[in-house]
Amino acid sequence: MKTELRALAAALAMFAAVGPAVADTAATGDRWVASQMAKVVIGRDGHVIDAQLLQSSLGPDMQAEIVRRIGQFEFEPAKKNGVAVEAETHVAVQLSIEPQDKQLAVKVADAVVTVGMVDLTPPRFPRSQLTRSQGAEVDLRIAYDTEGKVTNVEVTRAEPDLKVFREATLKAAREWLFAPEKIDGQPIAGSALIPVRFEFEGEGTGEIKFPDGGHLRVSRERESERQLLSSGTQLRSIGEEVADAAATESADAQPAG
Repeated sequence: MKTELRALAAALAMFAAVGPAVADTAATGDRWVASQMAKVVIGRDGHVIDAQLLQSSLGPDMQAEIVRRIGQFEFEPAKKNGVAVEAETHVAVQLSIEPQDKQLAVKVADAVVTVGMVDLTPPRFPRSQLTRSQGAEVDLRIAYDTEGKVTNVEVTRAEPDLKVFREATLKAAREWLFAPEKIDGQPIAGSALIPVRFEFEGEGTGEIKFPDGGHLRVSRERESERQLLSSGTQLRSIGEEVADAAATESADAQPAG
């Protein structure tokens, strides 16, 4: 069993071996997603100056392709005293897994400005609920200071609304540490909505393994994603969409582009 934190462009297509649950996507109509977190530096004109993926399990070539696509993103510039300034923030890039020509294609589907994570140790799964195989979803609203330390946390939704899940989540969240957005080099205190999922291993999850040695954890699509409520930057465009037809000829799971 496990407790998971779920956070989470041009087309990016690649093919790979997948587990049975994900392979059944075409037959069941289910949609699977994954996220890649990136730290980005945004110039005064709203264009990306620098981007790097954080703790990615993908192979070097795929990581480089996603970073290249992030470089096409355009933002509303951050402002200080009414003047556009450089900003550093985090972006969650959402990948979708879709059937294509009897295979599964992994595509860059969306992106959202979000809060960076330094230490988000998951809460303990309540022992009383293990024997019942009872999972839960708990959504938190969290405020943090310029050092990323939590200053306030509250539960905005819990399903089922059980005290043991609330208490376990709140206890863990008070110790979390975030990476605040930086405007003109200065960290900014902020707030975020963080969904927490108490799940059992293999429940609604799967893994894609690529020939280059990279792999990607995927899960069934969720409506609730991690959101930065006080961002000084807004994503304006995720770039021109690129056809991925060329990837259908690839047997080595290389990105199209």
